Amino acid sequence: MRLRKIRPTNLRTASVETDGLGAGLDEWLAAQGRRHELTVLLAHADDGAIWGRLEGGELITSADVFAHVSPALRAVTVQQARLFSEDAELMLWRVAGGWKARLAEEAEGASAECYDETQLMWGDRLEAVKSDFTLVREGQEGLRHAPPLAVPYDAFAPPHHPLRLGLRTYLRPDPASGLMEVVLSRLTSVSFVSPNQSEEVES
Repeated sequence: MRLRKIRPTNLRTASVETDGLGAGLDEWLAAQGRRHELTVLLAHADDGAIWGRLEGGELITSADVFAHVSPALRAVTVQQARLFSEDAELMLWRVAGGWKARLAEEAEGASAECYDETQLMWGDRLEAVKSDFTLVREGQEGLRHAPPLAVPYDAFAPPHHPLRLGLRTYLRPDPASGLMEVVLSRLTSVSFVSPNQSEEVES
């Protein structure tokens, strides 16, 4: 059983203005990605999951590559979006009458502690690889999504689920009890593991 490695860090969070969303969700996200050096997008919408990647300062989504499968990135359907990198995450979510957003990033110092883990993502069959997006399907359910990394066919040797989502969780002591409590979790990476590998291959 693998033990979690907890390390000191400094978590800094800040609200982000969402006024510019009126000009278009994709442009707003691309601008935030350029400003905060964020590279990967995962959005959840009424009609499915949308992946994206910043390339040359522009946002490319799974709908741009696999339009027949991936829903488009539209403000009217998106419920939540996370734009992230190893060092920071911008989270955008819908509220009554508009949007809210916050940036979580690490800075110098040690005001908190954190640990990293990976979550298994569904997708046990590869359908296509195009423009460094990989379209995958899950079993007989037929669920499909297209994360922004090129995964080789042999990574899906049955019954293997190679896709991983990196997650970092932050802890701080509760002022009343002194016990450590979770204050925030954010995404850090999307990656895959091949059947013959013990290490992850990150995008």
